[in-house]
Amino acid sequence: MSPVRGPVPLVRALPALVLALVACALLPAPAGAAGRTYVAFGDSYTSGLGMPDQRATPSGEPNCFRSARNYPSKVAARLDLGAERTGGWADFSCSNATLSGQALLSPLDLLGEVALAERAGALGRDTRFVTLTGGGNDRWDAAGLGLFAGAIICLNDEGCGPNPSAQTFGRPGSVTAAAYAARARPAIDRIRTLAPRARIALVEYPEVLPASGPLCRTDQLATTPAPAGSAAYTRAATSALFAAQRPAAEALGLTFVDTTAATTGHDICQESRFRWYARSGDTGADPVHPTEDAHTAIARVVLAARPSLPRARLTGPSSARVGRTATFRATNLVRATGYRARLTRRLSVAGRTRTCSAPVGGRRTASGTASFKGRVPSRLTCAGAPRASRSRVTPAGRYTVRVCAETSSGSCRSTGSTVTRSVRVSR
Repeated sequence: MSPVRGPVPLVRALPALVLALVACALLPAPAGAAGRTYVAFGDSYTSGLGMPDQRATPSGEPNCFRSARNYPSKVAARLDLGAERTGGWADFSCSNATLSGQALLSPLDLLGEVALAERAGALGRDTRFVTLTGGGNDRWDAAGLGLFAGAIICLNDEGCGPNPSAQTFGRPGSVTAAAYAARARPAIDRIRTLAPRARIALVEYPEVLPASGPLCRTDQLATTPAPAGSAAYTRAATSALFAAQRPAAEALGLTFVDTTAATTGHDICQESRFRWYARSGDTGADPVHPTEDAHTAIARVVLAARPSLPRARLTGPSSARVGRTATFRATNLVRATGYRARLTRRLSVAGRTRTCSAPVGGRRTASGTASFKGRVPSRLTCAGAPRASRSRVTPAGRYTVRVCAETSSGSCRSTGSTVTRSVRVSR
């Protein structure tokens, strides 16, 4: 494990944040919520502070600066879980968040994020995978700033002076596995109560600073060595937190996701073509925060730690007649805005082989199970065919019944949210 990594908190719109949290506290939690398949928690290293494609803030929540390119988004896309919140996953990570609300300027902590998820109905019996990252913004003793905020300020010599150990931003010795586990435990216990079947994974911070050798200032675009005394304090402060993470995960019974191998060699002191973290003046992320390349690498190791998710199944008759009613039942579906069942077959139309189809049973919203009952259609519509030949009488033969989750445009998503069954149709 690399000893030198970590986030820097950013303070934005604190009054609005506090008001939003109060508003959330007044909202009732959905009773017996099914939950989303995957739920993410964390701080700015999870949310994607400063990255492109920032998501709109849901009504009644603080502005947490979540990017649609962060690692939870990439994990959800790989698992084909659809849209955030309305689909099979939800992201409650928030810039400035702490483990236990003890930072000077971070009013939202891990338990607060879990409360937001609970009120949104995101944690429940269908939740299978939960990830979290935290601790870098926490104030681990009486110092006025979160540990990593002080470490980075010190690294750039903004107030540390010639003897940074005497300018105490936080004592590295106050960060222990026992202290880390104690701060995270209330939120972990609540997650387990709400989502008893979920695997919970603690995702390690990526390697933002080199594990050995000289450190660089992060407040300059050019590579400039950091003062030796400042570098020594930064190493001590960051190594304390990262030494605590794995044993804390073990004490809490969490899966530990090690990001070291996936991110080594891409720290903030590398030249720009190898660097996965922004310095002051860079684009792609807030300073001292991971860019999309780092989030992509983290998503890969997170996916390797995921549990096996239930596979969707489609049951129903193996044969059917045109004009007669047939019922098909899909199970283990992830939550989606809508599912549709279609009878499909490849036919030769206007000199080309085209996909022809017709709906069966109408549209259903689903999270778990959906039944589609309707008459086997007498005519099919052939995609891309000239208007005069687009409609075709349903011929006898072998067809595929395809149940798929819709995209925002109404078409089918192409991967894991689709389930099929072969059916012989007669007239």
